[in-house]
Amino acid sequence: MDMSQNVGIPSLGSDQYGDDYYHLPLNQNIFGITNNATKRMNCYIWKEGMADRGADNIVSCLYWDLERRGIFDGKVRHLVIIADNCRGQNKNICVQKFLMWLVETGFANKLTLLFLIKGHTKNICDRLFNLLTNAKSQHLG
Repeated sequence: MDMSQNVGIPSLGSDQYGDDYYHLPLNQNIFGITNNATKRMNCYIWKEGMADRGADNIVSCLYWDLERRGIFDGKVRHLVIIADNCRGQNKNICVQKFLMWLVETGFANKLTLLFLIKGHTKNICDRLFNLLTNAKSQHLG
């Protein structure tokens, strides 16, 4: 799981120059959760001003994603979550308490939370975010 860089909507691409530079587009926050087995990522998007990029929103996205993937049906024996070292989003008490709750309530028998080594935080979410960025660039010309 990881946050993408903010994405401006609409994007003017290389046509945004001069005085238009200061008329910045609305920023969108994008949080991605990837199933490493299938290499498919679910993205959760919200606009600036609607909510921040903090732990509460990450837990909400994580809960909704796990619900969509069927974890609350009680079929998950071992859940492995890989995150970067961002303290404000992934490596904090809110996320850790939520994950402990999953085990304590029996939704997962075992849960492993892995943090990537600092400086080596290019995970599968980052690669998929890059694909999204490239697709957006190709679409806009």
